[in-house]
Amino acid sequence: MKIPYKLEPERAPLVPLDHEQFVVGHPEQIQDLVLKIQIKNDADQVRTDALLGNLKIDKKVVEKKFEEPVKRANKAHKDLTAERNKALKNYEIAESLIKGKMKEFHMEKDRKALEELSEVTITSLAPPELRSKLKHTTFITKYKFHVTDPDKVPPEYLTPDLDAIGRKVNAMGEMAKIKGVTVYRDDEVRVRT
Repeated sequence: MKIPYKLEPERAPLVPLDHEQFVVGHPEQIQDLVLKIQIKNDADQVRTDALLGNLKIDKKVVEKKFEEPVKRANKAHKDLTAERNKALKNYEIAESLIKGKMKEFHMEKDRKALEELSEVTITSLAPPELRSKLKHTTFITKYKFHVTDPDKVPPEYLTPDLDAIGRKVNAMGEMAKIKGVTVYRDDEVRVRT
């Protein structure tokens, strides 16, 4: 059985061999071969760059093979999802309305119970007894908030402006000096075909 790429003896350059026959069927062989690559000089770098270009082209061959079936599957999924969502919409609206009414009743009952307390003590703040034995519904006490005065929020609750930091670092590179921020280089490899 032929393999799509082979290593030449001693030099370790990669040479494509009928790779179009193998781009879909044997990607693991390409991975195993690539793990053996050693780049020790400029010539190795140039040969590896050529292989990378071939791999990019091979990816396009694989993408082209699956493009039409994936489009059909996506369209079918989209159509079925739209039908399902249309069928479920009325149920979701009804569920939301019922939950809203039950939540309102539940919270109002708690407010009235607190108003009836003449004196609040540690013992009077014991957890309330079960109101009823509801089969399908539970109530979870949640508290929400909104910030009314951002200037008064303590520093430990503030988050850095990551977008502003990113803009400065992108503009100045390693010369960017921001207290509490370490700037480092992390190159990215891109391939053109």
